[in-house]
Amino acid sequence: MLEALFLATVKAAPAATAAASAGDDWKWLVPVITLLLGFGLKWLQDHLTEKGRRKHDHELRREQRYDALRMRRLEAERANLLTLQPLVVAFV
Repeated sequence: MLEALFLATVKAAPAATAAASAGDDWKWLVPVITLLLGFGLKWLQDHLTEKGRRKHDHELRREQRYDALRMRRLEAERANLLTLQPLVVAFV
């Protein structure tokens, strides 16, 4: 039975099959268009997500730099006060 079906499809003329399916182009166009649309939307989502992640990482690094700078300033002020403490005690 499968052999007869195969022979029937092989013997069919290409023009006859094209003419027979002239109105059925949408059956393969719709999946192709939705597939391309899906790829495009996925790329857009990945692009926007990655852009937001890079922005967040940049802000986090800047905040960490400022925190480190503040800590160095506090340590320098503390060291200065500790060196000045004996002078102030001697002055008073």
